[in-house]
Amino acid sequence: MANNRCNKYLITIYKLFYKLMGNGKNKNKIEKRLFSIFIIVVYFIMAVLGLELLLLSSNMDIGKIGDFFGGVLNPILTFFTFLALLITIILQQKELSLSRKELAETQKATRDSATALEAQSESIKLQNFENTFFNMLELHNKIASRFDGKIEIRGEYNFKFIDNLSMKRLITANNSFSSIYSSLLKELNECNSFDYSYKYKNYLIFKDNNIKNIKTVHTANSLKSLNEEEKLEMRKNFLKGEFYNQLNSSYFIYNEWNESFDRHTGHYFRNIYQILKFIDNSSVKDKKFYSNILRAQLNQDELGLLFYNSVSIKGIKMLRFIIKYEFLEHLNYNKRFCNKDLQLYKNEALKFDKDYPNKAFGKNDKFAKAIARL
Repeated sequence: MANNRCNKYLITIYKLFYKLMGNGKNKNKIEKRLFSIFIIVVYFIMAVLGLELLLLSSNMDIGKIGDFFGGVLNPILTFFTFLALLITIILQQKELSLSRKELAETQKATRDSATALEAQSESIKLQNFENTFFNMLELHNKIASRFDGKIEIRGEYNFKFIDNLSMKRLITANNSFSSIYSSLLKELNECNSFDYSYKYKNYLIFKDNNIKNIKTVHTANSLKSLNEEEKLEMRKNFLKGEFYNQLNSSYFIYNEWNESFDRHTGHYFRNIYQILKFIDNSSVKDKKFYSNILRAQLNQDELGLLFYNSVSIKGIKMLRFIIKYEFLEHLNYNKRFCNKDLQLYKNEALKFDKDYPNKAFGKNDKFAKAIARL
């Protein structure tokens, strides 16, 4: 019981002392208060000593004076030892606090350094990307500048016929995007209005797979036995079917046209594809910003050619980039884009983006409405 009471008293005294010291919140205040206590105690001791000396001055008994100093010095020395211990603890706490502060500052400096290095690394990556991108853009502009309209370029269709005759359809244009695009539109308009049974009454135009289909129905001997009127009738009937639909589609016409002009325009489209692919594979945050820079280099004729190229056999890989980066947003809508052309685009676009088949045109409402009507 006595020990418990003693412990309670000690705890109470410690709490009072801790409260007196300011709850350890401010180390400078603790030092000042300890010093104040030290001064008070010193003055108190001096006062007690002075009082005792006065009382003993009347009777100078050396033995009593010795006992007095012996009894007084022991608690005083103990008290000073206690104060020294407290000061040592406080100094250690202060040093520990400084060490913690220095450690925190070191950690912060390390984090800042790591952040700076990361930012520097990102900056170097961006700089390398932009150097390559603008070099590719410069190459694109050099390629585009060669389409200056100063020379004439030619393309040709090489057709096969059922009666082993051959025909070449020549197409000419100046090497400018305006002339090339006009030749394509002219070809699309003419081919869409062909009367095959009249214009090609002596020929049947078809690809190798259609040759096989014909021969499964009409053997070579049976074809030879037909007279000219019967051959013409057979051709008319055949042209009204699936093969006619194939020949009369923008997809077939553009692919034939593209084959004929590929040696003139192929590298131009391939370079655009490589630039878009480079942007898409990069780690830059705003990829749309750089695709917009590329798009800004293209005029209306180039955008129109790009529209047809992106749904062709050779250009179909580029369509996903055209859709993703809304690359045709600034293409002007007009009657040159017939429903069959837009339907062809929609069919191919749905394979990449089922929810937004008109996404390649971005905020271009005219194309969005035209596609919605299909």
